[in-house]
Amino acid sequence: MDNIRSIRLRNELRRLTELSRKSRRFRIVSAYGEPPEAYLLQFDVRTLAKGMDREVHPYEGKISVQIALPSDYPRVPPIVAILTPLDLFHPNIAGPMVCLGAHTPTLWLDETCRRIWELLSYRRYTLGDGLNSEACTWARLHRELFPTDPRPFCDRKQFQIEVW
Repeated sequence: MDNIRSIRLRNELRRLTELSRKSRRFRIVSAYGEPPEAYLLQFDVRTLAKGMDREVHPYEGKISVQIALPSDYPRVPPIVAILTPLDLFHPNIAGPMVCLGAHTPTLWLDETCRRIWELLSYRRYTLGDGLNSEACTWARLHRELFPTDPRPFCDRKQFQIEVW
């Protein structure tokens, strides 16, 4: 008999699979475990990066993200890490670390992925307590550039995901 955590993790996989069918900006590269407790995901997004010249430049392409679900998930948030590229320039991203804000146990991974895309596209960001103070200062001065990606994450009509 499945425990509550196993049921939740299977439902997370169903919801993420459904989201990957409905979004051209997101895909599941791989899932680890049965049921999955970690994911390698890819986002197609226009964002910002800091080049070798130390200047901020537009970045358009694939961003690899790993999500790991701790044993206390969903009571504790998933661990989100940017794998590539590591030179993203964002107030809430520092190297592989990502701050997504408040977490509640009712937040599903498909919504977490939507938050990640909104963060990467500068639709969602925090300037008061960001991980990257340099990016916070820069973003305050360049708000007219946001969002960096005007494309929708997925068709709004299709984003309604059935709860299992």
